[in-house]
Amino acid sequence: VEEFEGDPTYWDRFFTTTMDSLEYLFNVTSASFLMYNESEKAFILSHTIGQMPQVKRVSAGDSLVQLCQIVKSTIHQSLFYTDEMIKPFDDVLGLVKNNSIEVILPCFDQSGKLIGILFIGPHKKGRPYTFNEIEFMELYRVKFNNALVNSLQIEEVKSKQIGEHDNLVVSAIKNSIIPRQMPYIDHIRISSFFMNNSNLGGEFFNAKVLHKNALAFLISDCSYSGVDAAVLALELYAAFESLSPIYDTPEKIMQLLNWVVCTSKFTERYATSFCFTFNSEALSLKYINAAFNPLIIYEIQNDSFIELDTKGIPIGIEKDFIYESKEYVVKGPCIGCIYSNGITGAVNSTGQPYSIGRIKDLIRLHNSESPALIIRRISSDIDTYTSNTAVKEDISIIIFRIE
Repeated sequence: VEEFEGDPTYWDRFFTTTMDSLEYLFNVTSASFLMYNESEKAFILSHTIGQMPQVKRVSAGDSLVQLCQIVKSTIHQSLFYTDEMIKPFDDVLGLVKNNSIEVILPCFDQSGKLIGILFIGPHKKGRPYTFNEIEFMELYRVKFNNALVNSLQIEEVKSKQIGEHDNLVVSAIKNSIIPRQMPYIDHIRISSFFMNNSNLGGEFFNAKVLHKNALAFLISDCSYSGVDAAVLALELYAAFESLSPIYDTPEKIMQLLNWVVCTSKFTERYATSFCFTFNSEALSLKYINAAFNPLIIYEIQNDSFIELDTKGIPIGIEKDFIYESKEYVVKGPCIGCIYSNGITGAVNSTGQPYSIGRIKDLIRLHNSESPALIIRRISSDIDTYTSNTAVKEDISIIIFRIE
């Protein structure tokens, strides 16, 4: 086990070392091993020598599994005729005979749970295995069982260490890039809400003052891929924070970010994004949507909601893609809202998803309040709605007010 630890081909080499020796130890024509897979609740073919077996999957509830858990040692074909405890398992005998299985070697973990089944095929000389050979197979079973358990323990520890490390990395990146407070310029105030629910998420949003009369905003979803998503979000954060005043349109910003992601040496991921720039003199909002959710605008005087959207692919897919913006000219007090997909993944105790309509209702009812107060109301409403259920995805919501 220690010899191969850390080798990406470890399991192949493990089975080659432990199982392939059966051929010369016992002159077997074939052997196959089925290992338990927790996610599939079944024993799945993991390694074979000789002829490819017909049995490639055995469900956890199969009578073969029940038999192995009862006997807990080597089971050879003759026992189906002589052992009163095994005789009732006629269906297993049929499986054994139809698939040329002479011996069954069950493997268990420390708690006694069945974790693998090793099938031994016929002897090369076509004769039954002798009593001494069966005894030696039991010794082999114990040795193979111990090696298997040790290997699984090492794999579990390593997976846990990697998982814990990845969680720490993702958490550290999120804490460093999610803003505590949003900047502002004349005529616009912004407030944000971020709910950190996932160790896999890579959401990012921020606003940046470009100059006295111009502000840029970006929100991105880097998909749920753990460290890769977090690293991509970190790259977007660094690029966005480094914007100079010449990047005063969403076209310039998105082209820069798209180039950064497409040429990245650290990740091959992509990100859906929405970017807008606001000019306080012209009361103009220019925007680009790269496959993100649309920006919702509530026009207070008209008591109406509109969606600001454009056609665009996620950044990081096509380096030469040309993003085209649209413009919204503010004609009266309005409230803007943009949100990540995590909000629609939040459900109540009956499984009903949280709807954007609830956010719109809160905006309409409290349209005289500041973005910070509206954000608090939305946050409280989400908490109440999902009080009895776990929210598994990150949630980002941004509210701004222009007047």
